[in-house]
Amino acid sequence: MNELFKDQIIVVSGLPRSGTSVLMALLKKAGITLLVDQHRLPDDDNPGGYFEYEPVKNIHVSSDWIKTARGKAVKVVSPLLEYLPSSEDYKIILMLRNCDEIYASQQVMLENRGHERRKNGDVVIKALSNQIQEIQLWINEQTNMVVHKIDFAQLIFDPFEECKRLCNFLQLGDNVVEGMVGLVDPNRYRQRH
Repeated sequence: MNELFKDQIIVVSGLPRSGTSVLMALLKKAGITLLVDQHRLPDDDNPGGYFEYEPVKNIHVSSDWIKTARGKAVKVVSPLLEYLPSSEDYKIILMLRNCDEIYASQQVMLENRGHERRKNGDVVIKALSNQIQEIQLWINEQTNMVVHKIDFAQLIFDPFEECKRLCNFLQLGDNVVEGMVGLVDPNRYRQRH
């Protein structure tokens, strides 16, 4: 547990395929304890790992595990944020990414798993865009949440500045920034628009 956050929970969020796994890797490099398990192993879509905690997927049914997240960082995709118990305080790190890129990345992932690509791309992209806009409005209304937004493309193209901003948000020293920057690989920016 990180003493700095002992009464808070760091939540890494965003739409699926927005870059949340990269954020989790950055937090680990910065010395933040992660709440993860090994249920979902690295693969071609996420060679560095997914950094997930399986009980999060059922948070709408049970959030009993949330107390174990105090002082740690946990990944919660944006559609599930509304199920976070209001009894806790959260630092939300929200990854934003172009919804065309998210859709393209999701399509590749489906194909890699042997599924057919989805039709009606424009409809899905619009739904993704609406979803992330709505969740940002919702977060702004919560009194137990503070949010820091990171644009995925900006992180890739200016990792030093984005990592420095992230460290400031988390009140970490600048001494961890260099190590974090080394994890940002521009070659991992696929489905670029």
